[in-house]
Amino acid sequence: MTVQRLKIEGMTCNSCANRVTKILKEIPGVSDAKVSLSDGMAEVATTGAIDPIVLTTAVEKKGYRATPAA
Repeated sequence: MTVQRLKIEGMTCNSCANRVTKILKEIPGVSDAKVSLSDGMAEVATTGAIDPIVLTTAVEKKGYRATPAA
């Protein structure tokens, strides 16, 4: 299992965080996603290597800004 971290911008409430979590979990190969509204971060567990662009693009299509975090 691999864990990737993303910086998420544009979330204003818990519903936003839940929406981003759902978006990430729907991506094939993602086994779990945890999104923190207070930190503006997402931790995404994958079963294999997923290009971070796939993750960020899915989030951005729903109106949020996502960038890979160190």
